[in-house]
Amino acid sequence: MKALRDLNFDVISITFPKKNTLQEEIDGILHLELPRIFLHKNFFFKRVIYICHLMRLIKRLKIDIFHIINALNAAYLISGFNKITILEIEGSDIIRTPVKYRFLKLYYKFFFPYATSIILDSAVAQKSLNKSLGSNFSSKIIQFGIDLEIFNCQIEFGRARKKIGIGKKPMVLHTRGPGKIYNLITILKSIPIITKRFPEITFVFTFNEDDLDLDCKNFIKSKKLNQNLKFIGRINHESEMKFFCRDADLMVSIPLSDSSPFSVYESMAVKTPVIASMLPWIEGTFKPKKHLLTIEATKYRDLANSIIDILSSNTSIDLELAKQIVEKKFNLRNETLKLVVHYKSLYTR
Repeated sequence: MKALRDLNFDVISITFPKKNTLQEEIDGILHLELPRIFLHKNFFFKRVIYICHLMRLIKRLKIDIFHIINALNAAYLISGFNKITILEIEGSDIIRTPVKYRFLKLYYKFFFPYATSIILDSAVAQKSLNKSLGSNFSSKIIQFGIDLEIFNCQIEFGRARKKIGIGKKPMVLHTRGPGKIYNLITILKSIPIITKRFPEITFVFTFNEDDLDLDCKNFIKSKKLNQNLKFIGRINHESEMKFFCRDADLMVSIPLSDSSPFSVYESMAVKTPVIASMLPWIEGTFKPKKHLLTIEATKYRDLANSIIDILSSNTSIDLELAKQIVEKKFNLRNETLKLVVHYKSLYTR
């Protein structure tokens, strides 16, 4: 939104009500929060009611382009009748979710055609869209993009380490969520192997320990891993995350499924080594052992060995080349300009 604002677009952010949470106010962007309604947690009822609210807002505000984020919000495309409607989909929305929840495939098939265009974050996601729902949708790949004014090699070193009190201890960063898809148990299983070589290693997670599932909690307790773990909770992405990416000795992202992980790109942008699960998003963009290390997602011994190799400087990862790829292919400003060009092409049809 900020990037569009900086390109002189009039941007309006419309959000759902959040309990005890205020939407961040952004200069130059009008923020509107939809009213809290009865049964607002009901998946279908909420959408029917909010469709009407959004129709009125779109008409009153004279919105030209109605851009919706998240495939689950596809029902609101109806609100933008006779307007340009964009549906932006995260990879997991189309790669994994319809497989796990079969009814969503029918939901998608019914509402996706109301979109003037669908935006996806990777060729992997686009392929899944075409395979699941057919290729008769107008879709375009536009990455989330990394703000290189925030994530770059000029970031001051040491601020995150000082904040969490780990000094010069080896630091492994994990910025993904606590859900099973992010495969935390594999990371935890690797730690007893790593501590034989690096007993003071610290794994930093950007969520709360209470968010872990029971299997992870039990494993931590049985192996007495607490001294090697830091759960720092959610941090501000713009003002704090860059310092953690900069201070980490390496970043680990080994989900069971993924589309285009910007957390990986952010680490590469500050020249922090990355270990990732070997998934299709890597193909054609990065080369394993050259730009990053890869493992099969559930192979905890391989993960442990890869972490030890990086901490021992026993790899030939070209961090500068990985950074250059991110700057070229995942630059927020460039991706925003692609979006603007796409907007204009739809607007002038």
